[in-house]
Amino acid sequence: NGDATVSNDLTIEGSLILGGESYTSFSGGGALSTVTENGNTGVRLSSSDAANHGDIGDKAVDLSYSSSESTTEGATGSRSTAMGFNTEASGNTSTAMGNNTTASGFASTASGDASTASGDASTAMGRGTTASGYVSTAMGQGPTASGNYSTAMGYRTTASDYASVIIGQYNSSGSSVTNSATSFNRANTAFVIGNGEDDTNLSDAFKVMFNGDATVSNDLTVNGDVTVSSDARLKANIVSLGATLSKLLNIDGKTYTIKKNGKQKIGVLAQDIQEVFPELVSEDKEGMLSVNYQGLIPVLINALKEQEEKIVKQQTEINHLKAQETKLLSQEADLKSQEIKLQIQEEKIVKQQTEINRLKAQEKIIESQEERLKVLERILSKE
Repeated sequence: NGDATVSNDLTIEGSLILGGESYTSFSGGGALSTVTENGNTGVRLSSSDAANHGDIGDKAVDLSYSSSESTTEGATGSRSTAMGFNTEASGNTSTAMGNNTTASGFASTASGDASTASGDASTAMGRGTTASGYVSTAMGQGPTASGNYSTAMGYRTTASDYASVIIGQYNSSGSSVTNSATSFNRANTAFVIGNGEDDTNLSDAFKVMFNGDATVSNDLTVNGDVTVSSDARLKANIVSLGATLSKLLNIDGKTYTIKKNGKQKIGVLAQDIQEVFPELVSEDKEGMLSVNYQGLIPVLINALKEQEEKIVKQQTEINHLKAQETKLLSQEADLKSQEIKLQIQEEKIVKQQTEINRLKAQEKIIESQEERLKVLERILSKE
């Protein structure tokens, strides 16, 4: 297919042809000339003004154009390549292409407009990009990759942490070194999507730390299940949470409006949770508090168990009281029955007493009559 690979030096006795064009017939005029400066030998356009370029690097290729005097423009690094306008390839085996680009790191590449690749083996592409970390990459407009092995892409993003990847615009996390820019640290940012507005309003849409922590700045929709590792074999110092109801009663659910987007939400206040369950509240580097809502589940479980115990105890007491009530009602019924019997007996006694009283009255009448008869008998006997 025409591809060719050279594993060592390539020497061309005639003209150098790239893309069908010979270096001896550039549209700007002039041939490719071998130059020796400060003990180094390389090639440069014969039409270039040496006063506008720095000393050529050893075996360097300078195809750039510089419009004014300079001691740094062009391919000054050993085996470096400079192409375009006011480009600088000062790092050994570096490449600078485009407009006002600088490749100063070893084996670095800068392309586009005003891009700078100062880290060894770094790559800066786009406009105003900066790749200063070792083997770092910056692409887009205005991103900076300063952490070793870091990548910054998009608009005005900054990747300061070791091996971090930043995309989007105006990110907050990773914009300054979290823990280390030169070595791996699990507390460093691993991946960030920036969604800030400008240099004074940095923010993130999404953040992942190397320890696995992830932060979403707005709603998260999951179509499948969300599972959390909870194997007892992964845990130590396991102790029951105990009673939580009294603490839970100190928390009040709230409705509120999110200031930045005006959305209505239902939830709790981190400050309220912090007072009773501080282990469920975390604080970021800006001092903002967040709540582990999932951690409230065991709190609710124990509160429900506590309530259930109270309900069972109360139900037992209610059942006992109901039994007492039934017993009292039965006793009351017995008392009413006895009362009725007593009333019937009382009525009989009253009747009997009435009859006795009547008979006694009759008895007195009889006695009175008997007395009268005796009197009459005495009278008659005298006559």
